[in-house]
Amino acid sequence: MNYDEKCQLLIIGDSTVGKTSMLARYVENKFNSQFLATAGIDFFTKDEIFNNKKVRIKVWDTAGQERYRSLTNAFFRNAQGVILVFDVNKAETFENLKYWLQSINLNLGEKIETKKIVIGNKIDLPREVSKEEAESFSRENGVTYFEASAKLNQGISESIRYLAEDILKDKIYPPKNKDSIRLTTIRPGDNNSNGCKC
Repeated sequence: MNYDEKCQLLIIGDSTVGKTSMLARYVENKFNSQFLATAGIDFFTKDEIFNNKKVRIKVWDTAGQERYRSLTNAFFRNAQGVILVFDVNKAETFENLKYWLQSINLNLGEKIETKKIVIGNKIDLPREVSKEEAESFSRENGVTYFEASAKLNQGISESIRYLAEDILKDKIYPPKNKDSIRLTTIRPGDNNSNGCKC
């Protein structure tokens, strides 16, 4: 094992919102506008450095088509974090974020420690969803919002690093040891030579 910590993420959203393009840009710094739709599940891995610790980030790339959604659901349980993606120039993909959030809640149940972010992709194209709309939706659902463009290589690394760092912050940045003071309660009638007997 040549890393200090690992972080397993799941990226979800409708088909054609650019999930695979984003991950290819993040891991390989490549962009291909002709990516075929993901069939089933694939994954991308990249090592990042946080506070002098090497973190292996593994992102499961899921298919957005209806016929693959039951397969996607099986991967929720092992995810430490979830990236929800929509296409800012297709309003329907933004509206469907409600379905994807319901899927997370349905599959994770009480596992509330799973962190989530929302990414509006393809900001290089004409918009149907404003930044203000997306930010409002994200605030209402308690998640952080980012905007990105796989084509222009904007916002992808920052958003994924933010999520991984948020998940592992206690391991990456352990709390500093502080001198502790022990307090002892002396009850009436206690015969303790170190305490007050009043």
